[in-house]
Amino acid sequence: MASNPLIPCGPCAYESTTNVAIKWCTQCEEGFCRDCEKSHRSLKLTRDHKMITIEDYLKIQDVSVDLTCKTHGKKLDLFWKYHGVAKCAVCVPSAHKTCQAEDIISIDDAAENAKSSAGLTELEKTISRTLENGQTTGCLITSDGRIFITDFWETGKLVEYDDRGEYVRDVQKKSKAFDITEINTDRIAVTYPNWNCIEIFNIKEITVESKIGCKSRCYGLSQYKGNIFTIMQDHGILMMDLAGTILQTINIDIHSSVYFITVTDDKLYYTDESRNTVNCCNLAGEKIWIFENRFIDCPSGLTVDKNQNVYVSGLKSHNLTLIQHNGKQSKEICNASDDLCAPLAVCYNKTNNSLLLGYKTNYIALYQVS
Repeated sequence: MASNPLIPCGPCAYESTTNVAIKWCTQCEEGFCRDCEKSHRSLKLTRDHKMITIEDYLKIQDVSVDLTCKTHGKKLDLFWKYHGVAKCAVCVPSAHKTCQAEDIISIDDAAENAKSSAGLTELEKTISRTLENGQTTGCLITSDGRIFITDFWETGKLVEYDDRGEYVRDVQKKSKAFDITEINTDRIAVTYPNWNCIEIFNIKEITVESKIGCKSRCYGLSQYKGNIFTIMQDHGILMMDLAGTILQTINIDIHSSVYFITVTDDKLYYTDESRNTVNCCNLAGEKIWIFENRFIDCPSGLTVDKNQNVYVSGLKSHNLTLIQHNGKQSKEICNASDDLCAPLAVCYNKTNNSLLLGYKTNYIALYQVS
């Protein structure tokens, strides 16, 4: 069996010295020995260059890819996200006059985004159900697969379904429940804006264990590390223990169009329907990123997967969008052509990679994410 060829170190060869390369720079297109690699990384102009192992380089060295614009003869260094094409800088004023800056990213960013989101964008619908006169405002897939739906605007019910989407029971009737979160396999928490309260509900015994009074109307709800977070009108986002003791008030710009939140991995995410933004901050309320995209109209429910990618429903744009964990890139997963109509609530189950969507049009759907 023939052995792999030895790749010489480029900088050493320039100095008439022979050393074997251990890394390959994809930008400079030459090999580097251990010492020269360190020097390469220390220089400001080259420290961000992509270095791969010689073993990986040998796998692709014979692959030829033409990265030249056939129209202008320039390097293809830009990618149009919504057209799905690579172009050179000269193409911008001629072929893409109507495209906005947010639609255009570098080829390197496009490649990185493709790597990080691969396998996260395929949805297979496993169940779908039409609800009786219902508009889903909150939805939950528990860790053991049960489904709970809240309907604030129509029936006011809190309803349970099994993992096949079959109706089980009305947990609460005419209670005007808005949002819901899991505390553990036996308990859930539910917000009631009209009552200015949160209930801790034992779903095994079908009993209300406790009721937490709130200073004003409470909407979005999320549980994290044994504490509950809720959006409280005129007060911001509050963190409370299960006894209702306020542990922290997170001072962020909350107004009348902020209804949905989720908290995970020491980060808090919320949507702002009127400003068309998805926001990520730390638990002190300090901004990490703000995402805005003209293709998401009235962002509403949101949920986070185990890789910290964010799924957000576009109520008026009738779509579901996946936002990369750093808030820089996004991809539309499904839209009206996939029968989405006014999606509102969304919940991701990290245990079995399933995604539950609740609609404002009397409908729920469960998807398997692959």
